[in-house]
Amino acid sequence: RTALVDGFIFGRIEHLRDTEPARLRRLPFVVMDVDAGPDISSVRVDSRAGGYLAARHLIELGHRRFGIMSFLRGFGPTRYHPPGVPRGPEAAGMETDQEKLRGYAEALGEAGLDIADVPMVQAQPSDRDAAGMMLDVAPEATAILSMAVMQGIAVLDEARRRGLSVPRDLSVVGFNEIPEAAKSTPSLTTVDGKTAEKGRMAARIIFDAGPIRRELLQPKLIVRSSTAPPSKG
Repeated sequence: RTALVDGFIFGRIEHLRDTEPARLRRLPFVVMDVDAGPDISSVRVDSRAGGYLAARHLIELGHRRFGIMSFLRGFGPTRYHPPGVPRGPEAAGMETDQEKLRGYAEALGEAGLDIADVPMVQAQPSDRDAAGMMLDVAPEATAILSMAVMQGIAVLDEARRRGLSVPRDLSVVGFNEIPEAAKSTPSLTTVDGKTAEKGRMAARIIFDAGPIRRELLQPKLIVRSSTAPPSKG
């Protein structure tokens, strides 16, 4: 309300309630990772397209048995969403996570698969014990779709601890690109959520102080060593 600044970048959806003071002060501002409506500048990646790319990649490799690791935003215990039990959108976290899930569902549906039949574990990305739960509840899965890079890396580590070979026994795809993805063992196939590009574009909107801009960036799938066709054995 009183900060001596020339503009604001709001980095999380919960910051939306803070945009009104910026508007009243006639300062330029932009919201990240959410479509805040036609009257507010925003920068986000097409998370639905990213989810679709991830799932489609695994389907094209021949996978048909999946597990999903979704985001738990905020605090709380890891949650298991079993197959056949109705799931609300909150099972995937906030709006951007829900869009990833819709992308998964679209790709699976094109292959004749129902996402409601896929076991899902919802956890904070830092909860490394969630990877063990994922492998416990989906022992037949040949591929894991993860909404976060760190979740995907945790699955790689847990699979190795259990004597599973990735990608021979299990393929894993993460979401977002960070240096750890390329350095993991094996290197993690992931969706590049254009984090750096989003930041640059948000800053440019502030510097330009021009008309409202609503930017939607397209993600890119980065294929590395954690994905391969399922083992015939």
